[in-house]
Amino acid sequence: MRETHQIFSNASIRKSPLSFRGWSYGRGISALPCMVAISLGLGLLVMPSASAQNLPPADTSVSKPITSPTYRIAIEDTLDISVVGQNGAGFPGPTRTVTVLADGTADLPYLGESKIAGLTLAQLRKKLQPLAAKELINPAITIAVRGRYVKQVNVFGVLPNRGKIALRDNWRVRDVISAAGSFPSDRYEFYRTTFLKTRTGEQIEINLKKLLEEGDQTQNFLVEDNDVLMVQPLAEVETQVQVIGQVAKSGPIPLPRSQSVLEVLQLAGGPTPRASLANVVIRRGGKIITLDLRDYDKTGFTPGEKLQAGDTLVVPENDKVYYITGAASRSGPFPYPEDEPMTVFKAISIAGGQNPTADLREVRLTRRNADGTTTTKTLDVDKMVRTGNLKGDLAVAANDYIYVPPYKKKGFTATEALTAISAAGGAFYLLGRMFKF
Repeated sequence: MRETHQIFSNASIRKSPLSFRGWSYGRGISALPCMVAISLGLGLLVMPSASAQNLPPADTSVSKPITSPTYRIAIEDTLDISVVGQNGAGFPGPTRTVTVLADGTADLPYLGESKIAGLTLAQLRKKLQPLAAKELINPAITIAVRGRYVKQVNVFGVLPNRGKIALRDNWRVRDVISAAGSFPSDRYEFYRTTFLKTRTGEQIEINLKKLLEEGDQTQNFLVEDNDVLMVQPLAEVETQVQVIGQVAKSGPIPLPRSQSVLEVLQLAGGPTPRASLANVVIRRGGKIITLDLRDYDKTGFTPGEKLQAGDTLVVPENDKVYYITGAASRSGPFPYPEDEPMTVFKAISIAGGQNPTADLREVRLTRRNADGTTTTKTLDVDKMVRTGNLKGDLAVAANDYIYVPPYKKKGFTATEALTAISAAGGAFYLLGRMFKF
């Protein structure tokens, strides 16, 4: 794409039959007026063409001729070159407008067809100066770019202004992203961004999180004409963590910004009562990372390992249990806690206590030994209730059995005695009210 501008010619400079290497000379004009006329001609208003006015807002339009010595000449640039000075016959130097061709060459004074694409204006002036000095007295060379090739970058993917974008000088990847519009999400790590340098064929993966959030300039590459930037969302599997095992809601969970194991555990509804938090596992490719999350619900607890997209978080089942049978409110297997010791009294409490038929005076704890034999101990839980003294409580190990026997009608337990006394007192009160005694 190129842009052209019209520069009003100076009427005081007239064409002459005399020419020098295809360059026209003014006739009958002294050096000073010639200098003024050329200067005015180069400084007049530059009017953009209709095609230039239709460029996108981010174009590199030339609002006035470019004379910066560091400007680098490009293919399809249009240059005004004037050489001010006089030769021995009193004629001024040549003035002409040239366009850089696709092969990078242009028809220049003194040099003829020469390759100039890639040179700065200062470098071109330096090449022309000694040649002009051979034919002119004190030559002054002025070079201005009045029309320039509009460089472009190609943007593909999810950004709203994708397509061809006019490229400004010294733009880098971040500048192109800003011109292409906002991301659908600010989770930049969920996008794959590839930068293709057309000139060299080099393909570079850009880390958007480092570039846009951390300001890492090693990711901010210089963009050249016709380079390509592709921004595509990652597949869901590359932005999620799989949670399986003993959690309320297993399945895929979007990786939180914190990458926290605890936050993912909460998003999965938390662990079930049968979860083995001492043996939580992160599967990452062929790597296994074991975590102890027994203190996960305590303030300030933070596991050091961070999750990554594609990880699988496994919360295994706690296969250590103890059993309660007999006259307890609930019977069956119960998970053996990983974070605290278990006792008979505590186990019965977790089971909801005893049912109305229970005899807490002879609770039995049975343990299977390594040699296959069993050991049984009896505990008077009723006495512990009456005295409030738990010092004699028995420790429970995994796979132990706790048996709460039913009450045999041979006497009252402390609990039953209190219940009977309360019932008798209530009856006596009601009779007193009825018969007024």
